[in-house]
Amino acid sequence: MKQYTNAPLDDTEYRQRVNFLFFTIIYSTIILLLNIYMFTELLGYAASLFVVVSLLMSDMKLLRYVNFVGCFLFVIYGLMISAYPVALMNGTAMMINVYYIVKLHREAKS
Repeated sequence: MKQYTNAPLDDTEYRQRVNFLFFTIIYSTIILLLNIYMFTELLGYAASLFVVVSLLMSDMKLLRYVNFVGCFLFVIYGLMISAYPVALMNGTAMMINVYYIVKLHREAKS
């Protein structure tokens, strides 16, 4: 194992260290971007799953809650991929779900 000292580096050692640092930063950046990309994709699939599952339900209250979660995930997904119409439409659907959830709760109390 090579001992590092405070002695000045020769040109070859300096270039090796700079190259190592450069490629380490590039590699770390690529891994980070791939992880963000994978998270974004998984978030989109999870949102789709919630919306589809909500449409299979017959209980309206549960349908609204599950659909709300799916819409919320789609809002985050739309913002992450800069698809603002997706975020806007699902934000609107969230508000519609809240309206009907409140309406269902009021009807249940009556």
